Amino acid sequence: VALFDCVGDDDGELSFAAGALITVVDASDDGWWTGDADGKRGVFPANYVKAAA
Repeated sequence: VALFDCVGDDDGELSFAAGALITVVDASDDGWWTGDADGKRGVFPANYVKAAA
């Protein structure tokens, strides 16, 4: 679940709103993860999300 709004500045960066459900595809990098949101895939800061309960 997204904790904050995220606006992707570059191609390949994922944009989403706070509260959005993000499906994490690759969490191997400590700082940036790859995920899906609203039918799009991209990288985003790992500290912008938390695990859904």
